[in-house]
Amino acid sequence: MMQELKRTVSYSYDKDSIAHSGHDEALQYIREQKKLAEKKLVRKLDMVIMPLTMLLYLAAYLDRSNLGNAKLQGLEKDILNNDSNKFDWIASMFYIAYVIFGLPVTLGVKYFDPSTWIAVCTIIWGTASTLHAATFNFAELSAARVCLGIAEAGFGPSMTVYYSFFYTRDEIGLRNSLFIGSAAAAGAFGGLIAYGVSKIKSHIATWRILFLIEGTPTIALGLLGIFKVWFTANFAVFLLLPGRPETTRLLNEEERALAIERMNRQSSAEAPHTIVREQIFWALKDYKVWMCALVYQGLNVALSSISTFLPTIVKSLGYSNARAQLFSVPPYSVAFVVMLLAAWNSDRVRNRGFHICPLALVSALGYAILSFEHHNDHVRYFATFLIVSGTYPGIPLTLSWVANNAATETKRTIATPMVICLGHIFSIIGTRIFPRADAPRYKKGFAICLGGALWAAILSLLLSLLLRWQNKRKDELHGKPVLHDKINTSEMGDSAPGFRFVP
Repeated sequence: MMQELKRTVSYSYDKDSIAHSGHDEALQYIREQKKLAEKKLVRKLDMVIMPLTMLLYLAAYLDRSNLGNAKLQGLEKDILNNDSNKFDWIASMFYIAYVIFGLPVTLGVKYFDPSTWIAVCTIIWGTASTLHAATFNFAELSAARVCLGIAEAGFGPSMTVYYSFFYTRDEIGLRNSLFIGSAAAAGAFGGLIAYGVSKIKSHIATWRILFLIEGTPTIALGLLGIFKVWFTANFAVFLLLPGRPETTRLLNEEERALAIERMNRQSSAEAPHTIVREQIFWALKDYKVWMCALVYQGLNVALSSISTFLPTIVKSLGYSNARAQLFSVPPYSVAFVVMLLAAWNSDRVRNRGFHICPLALVSALGYAILSFEHHNDHVRYFATFLIVSGTYPGIPLTLSWVANNAATETKRTIATPMVICLGHIFSIIGTRIFPRADAPRYKKGFAICLGGALWAAILSLLLSLLLRWQNKRKDELHGKPVLHDKINTSEMGDSAPGFRFVP
């Protein structure tokens, strides 16, 4: 009987047609087959998308944060005449450009083929990073940082939107954390690379060599993405990012049908190369987006200062320049593990706020120790683990939170860069709160980061409670929705009766 059913029941992703087949055994069989097919699809997507995107963000974060390592290798002395105020402005230029250009350049991921757009941004920021090595004054270095900021503004926010084309709301948290976790890995690798470069004996300044070593591979990665236009062999696709499920050669027809169905699960997909203007205003007036932006601001004031000044903070514990770069590696390594564990559990229980809040409190504890403990360097070094492990995991969870609660593609495309750009306003502050005059205690910088962490903890808890209350109201009005049901959000967006928020 079962063999007959296998021959007669078509393999379909349409739940309604399956339900009317009248065969319970066939229905169960098809559900099992669909579940297996979905696991296989996700594994295939992960094998192609995740390694390359993680490598791209590792390169991006290296190119963004190596300024702190270059400072210890003589950049400030050679280019800025030891003017710490000018160095702070150089660090800020990246975030100023990011804030100004983040929203318009992110729209490119919707207007153009996403993988090509990401590749173009990669080539531009890799070139800008490499050209840091060829700068000889404040103006030239500022121009390089601005170009770097514009290009990365087109890359970072686009990736959260890009993941939503292929992964469901229950899967995106871990993928965002793997992606942004590359920043923690970049911090570790950056310290090791900088330590190795500092040992090079050359007539070229080691900080210039550092920018060359970390910038040129990024250009190669971007060119690999551009050259995909000319690749036709099947094996080549495994080296390159797919564009969208509707168009990529990575998927066969059955996989494509399942991938498109997943895109429409609990929200509505949109046609490629389109922006729905009405949804732009949905994002601009949504309190959830603004509250996530405030959480992101609290985390980013610490994140930006960590990425630029952690080697300087570690040096203040009594280490040499080279050993300070080496000892900045372990905190990033621990943070990467914490990030993955937090994201995995956050996806599993479908909750973001109750994970961001305790992580922010861990960061606050670390900054409190650095603020009030001035004698025991072992305790102060332990505090650097707390600030990195508490800050970094909250970043991808906040971005996943925004994507989870924006019910349409256009709204996600607007909301994500809104949150990131508003957050980076505080990143500008973070680059200017550790002046050399405050060394070695940096009371002002640690106090501001402590306040930002507490701010993020309070707001994430409040938003999570508000979203729980809104879900309860929807349940009372419309009844509880069936998990993984197809929901039409194109007309009503977040207000669609079947749409539920991730608290």
